[in-house]
Amino acid sequence: MAGTCSIPVVFAALAGPGNQPLSLFDNSFAAITTYVNAREVTVGTLAARPAPGVSGRWYFSTDAGGQLAVDTGIAWQTVAQASLAGISVENFGAVGDGVHDDTAAIQAAVNAAQAQPVRFGSKNYKVTAAIMLPAAAVLIGQSHFASRIFAGAGGFNIFQMIAGSAPMAGPLIRDLWLDGAGQANVQGVNLNGNTSAQRISQARIQDCQLTNLVVGITLTQCTNTYLDSLYLGSCFIGVDVETSGDNNFSNIEVQNGGDVAFKFNGPNSPLSEGHRVIGCSSNGQGEAMSITGCDWGIVEGCSWTSCPDGNVIGMANAHHWRFTGCDIASANGFGGLVADGGCEQVQAVNCFFSLNTFGVSISAGTRHIIANNNFEAGSNTDIVLSNVQHAVVSGNVCDSTGTAGSINELGSANGNAFTGNVCNGTIITVGGASIKTGNIENY
Repeated sequence: MAGTCSIPVVFAALAGPGNQPLSLFDNSFAAITTYVNAREVTVGTLAARPAPGVSGRWYFSTDAGGQLAVDTGIAWQTVAQASLAGISVENFGAVGDGVHDDTAAIQAAVNAAQAQPVRFGSKNYKVTAAIMLPAAAVLIGQSHFASRIFAGAGGFNIFQMIAGSAPMAGPLIRDLWLDGAGQANVQGVNLNGNTSAQRISQARIQDCQLTNLVVGITLTQCTNTYLDSLYLGSCFIGVDVETSGDNNFSNIEVQNGGDVAFKFNGPNSPLSEGHRVIGCSSNGQGEAMSITGCDWGIVEGCSWTSCPDGNVIGMANAHHWRFTGCDIASANGFGGLVADGGCEQVQAVNCFFSLNTFGVSISAGTRHIIANNNFEAGSNTDIVLSNVQHAVVSGNVCDSTGTAGSINELGSANGNAFTGNVCNGTIITVGGASIKTGNIENY
């Protein structure tokens, strides 16, 4: 790559002692004064850089780690990368007009940045292949509405990170809009740590919009990830978490996709445990949450509504999950929280269940807690415990009228405590060691 382009806005320099660069300042196209009067920088390889002798010229070497240097008239003096506030993709040839293919230019900027911010303007950038991210890449736009990167072809991931032979620092992606734009099989962000020895850690994706994608974000073998303040619209799967642990998801909206909003898959090991889902929402997605083989999770203050294709929350072989203060409403003839026989110690506390078939249905396991929830407008039994032992069901208000039973034990269920529930139907127990005390039935 070679040529002349507008100097990056952060490369403006002030004169210091001996007429040397003193500092870098602001993010405007202010004139470069005293020492540098030009507004352009030549871009090319280090070998192609001309000999010094013309004071005030700037040169950006694309194959020297993104090295910026200024001609003092005697020698080329390098400006430390640590001083740069970022690299604009336009300085590597990106156009952002929605027509020109900006893939190569964006990749060149990412390669040259060396963990400094790669900045996108308020434009539409067309890409036709994956932008491969190095460790600790930083990509920042103007806003999640203004800086749009969209697919001009199908079958690729817009941003892709693949770990090498060792653990890898994840990217920071902020204030961008990633759009599949009607192309088939396009993912937004795919972070792949490959194995437990090559995990990607501390990735952060914040204040972004992801739309019209087969998967919005995929995390494979990732840890300590932070996804915050995201909107995912018309993504078949919103967030797909595979064999990843100790991750944080907050203030994420997933809407109107064909499949699940949040999908967690794992091998029931420390590699896939420890997830926190806080203040998120799903509406019109096929299902809100699918949790398989992942242990130790917290879901707090979330709104899961209008799921047309399955249970709002489906759990299989998952242990120690706690749902607190959530709204759980299918509105399409499916269950609210449904856990299979491989689940242990599931808790639903202070939640609102509405417009489901079964509100909570757990097929086996022990020591579940269903407490202080409100159930209404369900078409079947509000709480069903099949083959469950040593569970506590207390303080729930069961107002659904779909059947005569509000709370039922089934099968080999035994040793469960039903206390302080208020039900417009009955509480049916089958276990000889199960107890009912202080309940109001058939009110």
